[in-house]
Amino acid sequence: MGFRTGAYAKIWGVTPLSDTSTKLQLSISRKDKRTGEYVTDFSGFVMCVGTAAASKAVGLTDSSRIKLGDCDVSTVYKKDGDKKTVYTNFKLFSFEEVENNSDQSNTEPEHDVDGGDIDDSNLPF
Repeated sequence: MGFRTGAYAKIWGVTPLSDTSTKLQLSISRKDKRTGEYVTDFSGFVMCVGTAAASKAVGLTDSSRIKLGDCDVSTVYKKDGDKKTVYTNFKLFSFEEVENNSDQSNTEPEHDVDGGDIDDSNLPF
């Protein structure tokens, strides 16, 4: 999945910098279908930019989970004499806090298939 809109991330650290920026340390993982183990796709620092995102990020705690909203990645090249340094900046403009997998669970109860009675209330016609 990686760092992209709609990805789920786990927060490892929150550092408020100003009213318009908060630095988050986070990671994004996916489950490897062959091994069943989780593999880290992205791990790093992300800057929450803007008053709304920065103030919302201050309320996060370690081990919080979020769903990334609008985000951006930029690369800056700096030259110091003969040495060139590349900096990659990850920015997050919006996100949603996720509660312990409640968004991913089905809230409708399952029906007993072998009961023999037909319930017409869920039929589309």
